[in-house]
Amino acid sequence: MEDWTCLDCTAINEASCRHCWKCKAPYRLPPAPLTEEEVRQSHFVNGDAPNTFRDLFLRRAGDAVLINCEEPSKQKSVRLVGVHGEYFSILDLQGRQQTLRHYPYGAILSCTEHDGALSIEVHRQVFTKGAFAVGMSIPI
Repeated sequence: MEDWTCLDCTAINEASCRHCWKCKAPYRLPPAPLTEEEVRQSHFVNGDAPNTFRDLFLRRAGDAVLINCEEPSKQKSVRLVGVHGEYFSILDLQGRQQTLRHYPYGAILSCTEHDGALSIEVHRQVFTKGAFAVGMSIPI
């Protein structure tokens, strides 16, 4: 057996080690390559459609997209500037101010392509604006 690459953290390990030195994951064989029939079936089922959000975003890198980056119910036009392994990056231009935002793919709720435009809806933590009140009853 020769040196092997961890499938979890991509660290290179010595052949004699049965666990990754970096993340302690056990040795696993890499996935087998797809057979010709599996490739044919995937093209039949998916056509030319991307299999992951990352594949879809790689096609749109550098383009303007719509995303709900500030308010959950309102989408605004931003530029998709980076597509990385675990997250994507957008550049929000507000006048002369530029805001670079990063979102993990797991935060995507839905993604829609319509008339050549890509619309992304991400999960946002919503905090209400205004006063906060607590009600309680006091026994007399």
